[in-house]
Parts: sequence; C-alpha cells; structure tokens
Amino acid sequence: MHNADLDAARDHIAGRVDAPMFDDLVARGARLRRFRLGVTAAAITVLVGGAVVGVGQPWLTSEGAGPTQPDPVAELRPTAEQIVDDPASHLTDFFMSEQGITYSFWTDDCKEPPCAVALAISSDGWRTRTTQLLPREADWGLHSDAVLIVPPNNVPYLVDAAGQRTNVIASSGTLASAENAILHSDSASGTWSVIDPESGRGIRVPEPPGVAVRQMHLSPEGDLTALGLSGDEMVLAQSTDTGDTWSRQPVPPSNNGTSYLLRAGPRIVIVEMVATGSRLLVSSDSGATWDVSEHPPFGHVGCAAATAGPLLVVTLGELWTSTDDAWLRFARVEGAPALECIISDGRTMTGMGPDKATAYVSHDFGTTWQRTRVR
Repeated sequence: MHNADLDAARDHIAGRVDAPMFDDLVARGARLRRFRLGVTAAAITVLVGGAVVGVGQPWLTSEGAGPTQPDPVAELRPTAEQIVDDPASHLTDFFMSEQGITYSFWTDDCKEPPCAVALAISSDGWRTRTTQLLPREADWGLHSDAVLIVPPNNVPYLVDAAGQRTNVIASSGTLASAENAILHSDSASGTWSVIDPESGRGIRVPEPPGVAVRQMHLSPEGDLTALGLSGDEMVLAQSTDTGDTWSRQPVPPSNNGTSYLLRAGPRIVIVEMVATGSRLLVSSDSGATWDVSEHPPFGHVGCAAATAGPLLVVTLGELWTSTDDAWLRFARVEGAPALECIISDGRTMTGMGPDKATAYVSHDFGTTWQRTRVR
C-alpha cells in the first residue's frame, strides 16, 4: 500500500474489491483475522489467520539488523501526537481486540503524498496511550497481539500493546508453537512465512506442491489452508503441520473472478468477485462438500468476516449477516451503522465509519453496535 492519497490507502488496507493489488497480502495468523475481505478466526475476522493486508516490500533479512532506519525527512513531518490529535486527520484503520486493546491509524491532512501516518495504541479505553510515527509509505497488518509494520525496502517489525518494537528476523527450523502466529506473504518473492509475535522469528512456509497459492489462512491452532491454482483447476490445500505435508481437494469451478478465503473451524467461505457482483462458495465440513450462492442479495463485497457464529458482509456501507448453518441466507442488520469494513476478535467486532473519523464496536457478533472512542 502506498499512501498516495487517503482513499487509495483505505482501499488497499480495507481489502476493497476494486483495489488492484489483492495478491499482495499479510495474513495475520493467531486469534484475529482481518479481511480485506476480513476473516474471523476461532470466533473472529481475518486478522488472526485471516487478516490480509497488501504488501509489496522485500521480505525479512536473516541478520535482523537493528531498528528501522531513520526517515531522512522525519523532521519535516508532524509528530505522531500532532497527527493523532489534529481534528483534520483521517482515521485510516481501527481495531479493538477481545482484551480491549485498541489500535488506531491516523493520516494527516497533507496536500502532497505520501502523507504521514501515526499509530496510537491504548489498553485502558484511551485514558492513556502510546503513539508513534510510521515509516514513510509503510504497510501494516493488524493482529490481536501486535501490529506488523512493513516499511518499503527495510526490515519489518512488530509493535506490541505497550508500543515496544521487535524486528522480524528470518529464521530456520520451526516455531515452538504456531498458535497465535502471524501469517505474512511477500509479494516480491511470492513466499509465505509464519511469524512468532513475541520473538519476531519468521519461518518460511513450504507451499503445497504444484499449487500457485493465491490466498492462505492460518488458524489459531496453527493449521494452514491455501487456495490456489493447479493448472487450470482451483484447489483447496490443507496442512496441520505448518506446511510439511498437504492434502488437496477441488473446489467448485471458478468464474475467474478475484477470490478471497475465509475460515473459522470447519467452516470455509470463498468469496469470488465477478463483473456482476459476488459469488459465495460455502463449506461447513472443511471443504468436503460445498454450497454455491450465485446471486446473493448484495452486490460487490467490500469486507467480510467468517466467525464461529455468523458470516458477516459489508457492502456499500450496509451490514449483512447469514441466518442459517449453510451461511447462504442473508439479512440486512437493522440499526447497524454505516460501515466501510469490519474486523473481529472473538465476539468483539470493530467497524469503521465512512467519514474516516468514527468507529463502532460490537460484542455480540455484530447484532448491536456502539460508537467507540478512537483516540
């Protein structure tokens, strides 16, 4: 993502269907799944295994060299505190974890891009906070335990709830546990890695043989699900040992649209964007059988979250939710605020308003919403 302008930044970070770079993803593995089409893990959206954010930077360095290099023109930009407090700044991204930790990203009202972006973090309802300025033109991925920051041509790093930084270091071997790990894709090399949010160690994930992976999902338990092409056939590949071995199965024929993968337990949803709108492929048995919805009641999907409860979809500011086990009957949620995107962690779901200044939170899978503080 480049912060050329606020709309382009928001489109890229929110996984908008008309953004051009859907193959560049950061999938957050662990309890959260954010979907640019969002996806919920255990009981949430694409952050923990489903969150996806575009990146186009080189992958980690084995040296894990010291802190990110200073911005040579940093002194010409406003401070993080100034950006966060400026009434003219725009809310670019917002997330609240199940533990109540909140992350908000603010872009200054600059006239010439790239605009400056500041991150604010609070764990006590904004009575106190930490702030920091992001490197110029950096990408980021949200996660319940940390934020992954990907500077252009520099070492990615993690920021925890206390604002502490940990450089991501390419490492060999395996992680002691893939639980709560962060799944990261590097568009430059076309590879995927699993990152330990505490140590910053990044382990390369072996991809399924013969499959050109388009999307990958990491469950809170560390299981991997990949969607990709094997020749001209769309296939779903699954691994329970961090990619050492894979099983493969076909999915219903594709309409050659852009596809997004959501998963929560045995429930798998593929959202395919086509010229006429959306197409949903839904499995409740880990991909053994599929139901296909060729004409859901909404049009283009801007964001989605697969949870342990319902499937939630945002389209044109409206929130839709599934109402049966097959996830194929949808109803508009009455009284829900206008939202641009949703992210969830457990029952806690966060939505941003289209005014780029407000956010809303739900603690019951999106049934009811309350406006929440964002700084």
